[in-house]
Amino acid sequence: MRLGSTQALFSGYGEQCYRKMKAFGFDYADVSIPGELHGTGEEAYVQRWLNEKKRAEEAGVTIHQVHGPWRYPPHDETEELRAGRAEVMKRSIRITGMLGCRYWVIHPMMPYGPDDDFNLDSFLEINRQLFRSLLPVARENNVVICLENMPMKRLTISTPEKTLEFIREFQDDHFGFCLDTGHCAVHGIQPAAAVRMAKNDL
Repeated sequence: MRLGSTQALFSGYGEQCYRKMKAFGFDYADVSIPGELHGTGEEAYVQRWLNEKKRAEEAGVTIHQVHGPWRYPPHDETEELRAGRAEVMKRSIRITGMLGCRYWVIHPMMPYGPDDDFNLDSFLEINRQLFRSLLPVARENNVVICLENMPMKRLTISTPEKTLEFIREFQDDHFGFCLDTGHCAVHGIQPAAAVRMAKNDL
């Protein structure tokens, strides 16, 4: 059996982080790619992540999944802010493809805050528009968007069931499910039940 861990747990080791992961018995890494340049040029940003892949490979670790941009508390209340978030998400997807990584994990857009849909129809449509805009980029880069179930009890698509309902609307092989078992526990859902529910969407 091969085990994975989030790279963030080992980030304190700097450039040796993947060697430390391997020493602790981990073969797979989850890395976060925020997609924001912060004054760095596009070419330099891409090179940064290609160097990250090289360090992982040299340590015998595979970057198995990427967590896309997210921020807390959510700050997506205007069209302009949401458009900006979509652009950094697209960059993150493209980098994921360049790394040869297949799985890109993301949270839903939360325009009314983490614990309130405020307007359910609007909330769902905002997320439909977001993922419609992301899926062509995912296809071009051979990446599967994996929507994560969330721990917010009042957010409509938090539970595995509701997250899966949303994903299945799209009927797209590049849109799948990231099952967070800890988030399941918040809702009192057993991980095994969620896996049975997900079937082929994981």
